[in-house]
Amino acid sequence: INAEYGVRTGWMVRPLLVGFLCGYALALDNGLGLTPPMGWNSWNCVGGNVNEQYVKQIADGLVASGLSARGYEYVNLDDGVMLVNRSSAGKLQPDPSKFTNGSLAGLAEYLHARGLKLGVYTCAGTATCMGRAGSHGHEVDDAALFADWGVDYVKVDWCYAEPQLNATTAYPVMRDALNQTGRPMFFKMCEWGHDEVWNWGSKVANSWRTWNDICNYWFTNHTENPYCSGVYDVIEQNQKYWASAGPGGWNDPCYLITGNQYLSPSGQNMTMTLTQFRTQFSLWCMMAAPLILSADVRPGKISALQMQILTNQELIDLNQDRAGVQGRVVDRQGGQGELQVWSKSLQDGSVGVALYNHGNSTAEVITADFGVVGLSESASCRDLWLHRDLGVLKTSIIREVQPHECFVFRCHNHTSVD
Repeated sequence: INAEYGVRTGWMVRPLLVGFLCGYALALDNGLGLTPPMGWNSWNCVGGNVNEQYVKQIADGLVASGLSARGYEYVNLDDGVMLVNRSSAGKLQPDPSKFTNGSLAGLAEYLHARGLKLGVYTCAGTATCMGRAGSHGHEVDDAALFADWGVDYVKVDWCYAEPQLNATTAYPVMRDALNQTGRPMFFKMCEWGHDEVWNWGSKVANSWRTWNDICNYWFTNHTENPYCSGVYDVIEQNQKYWASAGPGGWNDPCYLITGNQYLSPSGQNMTMTLTQFRTQFSLWCMMAAPLILSADVRPGKISALQMQILTNQELIDLNQDRAGVQGRVVDRQGGQGELQVWSKSLQDGSVGVALYNHGNSTAEVITADFGVVGLSESASCRDLWLHRDLGVLKTSIIREVQPHECFVFRCHNHTSVD
C-alpha cells in the first residue's frame, strides 16, 4: 500500500437477494443500481487534493455541460477528505480546511438542489489508502453519519485490511450498517478482485471492482505507477466475468478517463488518443460497466470532441439497457485472437455488436457473423458512433479496424415481408 499512488478499493455490502432476474445474476434487493450508475469521481483528476469549492465547480460543470441531463448524477468524493484522527466522540471528521464546518451536509444540500447525488469514500480496514481514518470497528457509527449528511453512494476500499480481515465477512458488516440507517445508499466494494469478488459480489453489493485501479493511460506501465493498470489490460480482465453482472449488481472496471492528460515524470506524454478514449467508452457501455468519469469537467476543461464521447446517447442507452446484460467477447480472430467480436443482448430483442482491434500494429478486417452474435441471417443495423442506419445486412458485419479502435452497432433481426 503506497499513499503516494493512492491504492484504494471500495467494498460495501447489502442484504436480501432478488430472485433470478431475466436469467442473469442474482443481485441485492435494495432498489438501487438497476442500471449501471453514472457520475463523477475525484481520484483520477485530483487524487487526495479534493475540496468543497472544487467539487461544487465540478457539480456546476456537470449541469452546464449537459452531462447530468444524460444521467451522470453521482458526485463521488474519494480519499483525502477525512482527517487522520476521529473526533473525541469517535466520528469521522472531514478536513475543516477543505470542507465547511468539517461536515459534508452542506455539500450534499448543494448537490441535491441541482439534481445530483453525493458519494463518499471509506475503507474496510483501520485506515484509508492515504492513511486517513478507516471504518473497521466503526461501521455502524460511520453509516449513521453518512445518512445524517445525506449521502447517496458509499465506496469502501480495502487498504489496511489484510491479513487481519477477510473480504467475504468484512464487507457485510458495512452492508448491514448501511441498511440499518434506512437511507438508500448505493454500495460499492473495492477490493481489487483479490478474493474473486465476481463469484459472490452480487450477493452483497451494488458494484464491485474486478481489478486494479485504472491509470490515465492506455498501456500498463508499472515503472510509472506500480499500483494501477492501463485501460488496455483492464478491458481484458473485466470482460471475463460477464456472467456475474446484472440489474442491481455490476462488475466495475474503474473509471472513465476521457478528458485526462498524463505527462510522466520523465516528460513523456502518455495521454490517450481520441480513438482510445472512444474505445474505452464503447466497451464500458458494452460491458454494462458503471459510467463514472474522473476528469475535470469544469467549463472549458474538456474538448468538444471528448464531450461528444461522454454524451453519446445511443451508447449510453446501450449501457443503461434494462435487461442488464454484460456484453462479452464471442469470437476472437487473428493470429493471437486480438481481433475481437463482442455481443450484448438487449431488452427489446436487439443485439449490441462491437468490433475491437486489441492489436497494436496494423489495421485488420474483423467479421461479426450474425449467427455468432445472436442474430438471424439478416439484420437491420445502426452505427452508434456515426449515428447512421446501415440498412438490412446479410449474414455479417465486416469492417477494417485500426489498432485500439472499436466500432459499435445495434442490430435487429430482419423479417422479410412477402
